[in-house]
Amino acid sequence: MELIHKDYVNVRGFNYMPSYSFVLNDVMDSFNEQTWDREFGYACELNANSLRIWVSSVSFHRNPKRFISSFQTVLALAEKRGLSILPTLYNRWVDTLYPFGQLDLAHVIAPQPPGNEHVKYVTQMVSAFRSDRRILMWDLCNEPYCFDNIEEGNFKDELKCRETVFWKMVISAARDAQPSQPLTMGTCGAVDHNAMEVYDLEDVISMHPYAGWWNDDYEKEVDTHIKFANEKGKPLICTETCQGSLDDAVRQECITRSLGILKRKGIGWYAWQLCAGEMVSSRRDRTDANAKPGDRGYMCFVLEDGTVRPGHSIVRELNKL
Repeated sequence: MELIHKDYVNVRGFNYMPSYSFVLNDVMDSFNEQTWDREFGYACELNANSLRIWVSSVSFHRNPKRFISSFQTVLALAEKRGLSILPTLYNRWVDTLYPFGQLDLAHVIAPQPPGNEHVKYVTQMVSAFRSDRRILMWDLCNEPYCFDNIEEGNFKDELKCRETVFWKMVISAARDAQPSQPLTMGTCGAVDHNAMEVYDLEDVISMHPYAGWWNDDYEKEVDTHIKFANEKGKPLICTETCQGSLDDAVRQECITRSLGILKRKGIGWYAWQLCAGEMVSSRRDRTDANAKPGDRGYMCFVLEDGTVRPGHSIVRELNKL
């Protein structure tokens, strides 16, 4: 199946969390320019041209001026390296063993008063950088509708409907800031028909294909998103991919197959994740379940000492345009 709108075919990137980040708030609360500069260099060595970076509304509200100033530094460092940035403003994913930090379910389904803190955050952040060419697009949330521990049924459908109200508010706030960049939201799994209102409001469809790279399931999931993006008349981008493994050779095979499919189908990507660090999946002793059955999700491309993980240099070739 062929994608019609290939606006982002040339995106070659990684998800990036600075190595010092144990939880999401650390990304900006403990901002360290030297660390970012060094680790941005890793991305360039692997032929990347873009990075997807998560930030936290909590960090913003603690000190908006400091937050905006630090993000200006991030963009300057990216420009120096020839990298574009995809900021992710919220996160709904959480690992049950090693929580990284997320917007809580109880909050996104609660009534939000006008002019609330979320509207302030999104409006001020997007307004500050609405004409900045170094920002590729705005990812308003990583994996909204994350209900991994809730069974399918009417109750789950109701929760999704109530969460949609929250994201419509966030999208509206972003639109009111009049950004020159498009808006997206990084969704996980199959196309979610309970989220159609959100899909309709965003400019770019984002997907996170991971599993099934060892058989046909990965490509089938990608084709389903291509069909959906074509029906919506919108571009498609992959903002997360490449399952983890404790075995370097298995991970190399996963990278080769996953990115090979995306490249063949004309879809740009952000692989998970650039470098070793403190967060779950970036340390061999803090893995997640995002791996082939029987394995564990260990996903960094660059090790603690700055060397490329064995077998992972294959991404240099895959990243070439």
